[in-house]
Amino acid sequence: MKIDKEWSAHVDALEEARRRLEEALTLVPDAGTGRKCRQAVERSWKKVVETSDAIEELIGSSVQPLPVEFPWQDAEFRQAWQTYKEYLEEQHHIVMESRMEIARLKLIRQFAKNQRAAAIAAIEFYMALGTPNVFEVNTNDEKQDDNGNKKNVITIPIS
Repeated sequence: MKIDKEWSAHVDALEEARRRLEEALTLVPDAGTGRKCRQAVERSWKKVVETSDAIEELIGSSVQPLPVEFPWQDAEFRQAWQTYKEYLEEQHHIVMESRMEIARLKLIRQFAKNQRAAAIAAIEFYMALGTPNVFEVNTNDEKQDDNGNKKNVITIPIS
């Protein structure tokens, strides 16, 4: 994970800065103005350590992403999905993390009855409608369920 590498480099830089500060403080007199300067530097360094510790705790406790597996591996589906993710971020400020992405892909596949073209049509329809949600989209003229009840779905054509 990139943040772990960057954080490690940051911690190393902080350790080097701590050593240099300690060296520099040995040159500052321990009386009068020097003492005030030393105390101010020590207070500032204490804040740096506290904020770094808080950030490290957040990084250490962050949830690791899961691998996202696409129901269809072709370039057309992957491009439609990437466009959909960008749409969500641009239009609704939703950045899908892995678990949400996995769940949405599963729902879309289920709603599209495992038909790639229907899934792409639904994704395009969600964007055209401007919705941040996914829902079943009827891609044919069947407006009744297996029991003859009227379905509450929207019909769109599949190209």
